[in-house]
Amino acid sequence: MNLKHIIDENIIPLWYYGIPKRKGTFIDLRKNDFSDLFPPVFFLSTGRTGTKWFAELLNRGKNTLVFHVPKPDLSVQNVFAYNCLQKEKLQADQDLWHAIVEIFLAAREQNLRYSYKTRKRYIETNNFLTFFAPVLAELFPESKFVHLYRHPGEFVRSAMDRNYYGEEDPWKMRRIKPVSGEYLNKWGHLSQLE
Repeated sequence: MNLKHIIDENIIPLWYYGIPKRKGTFIDLRKNDFSDLFPPVFFLSTGRTGTKWFAELLNRGKNTLVFHVPKPDLSVQNVFAYNCLQKEKLQADQDLWHAIVEIFLAAREQNLRYSYKTRKRYIETNNFLTFFAPVLAELFPESKFVHLYRHPGEFVRSAMDRNYYGEEDPWKMRRIKPVSGEYLNKWGHLSQLE
């Protein structure tokens, strides 16, 4: 892998976002509680539901800045948000809640800033945001959420084809597990299909 490949893979060129129409910093956005942004739109799902297709479709609009699973993808942090919010029944203590907010903002600072500067609506289609939803709803009170779902049997088949929850699942740390309830102790003994 050469240096040009690394740069091309990890740096988004300015033309991708569009020409800036106003000045502003991320600090300015935070000071105004993000009220200067068009209300963002977040697509939530389990994955394997068509989020990439929606991103490609919505990216055709001139007034949208659309990201499908942007880097960092927040997959492991999504599990952290799930664990924190499930243990506290969706009401994490203030420190944990603030940590989840800051994780999201650190990951999306540049994208949100360019959304503001180009006067385009920020749209993210990313199944790894699902457990950030309560925090995002509070952070962006006017935001919109689209929940995509797929028939459970079709999802399970697609997931099994990719070895989700299998013994050799390369993304094991990205998978949620019960934090309470009847499946807490059974989880490690269930089959991949179960």
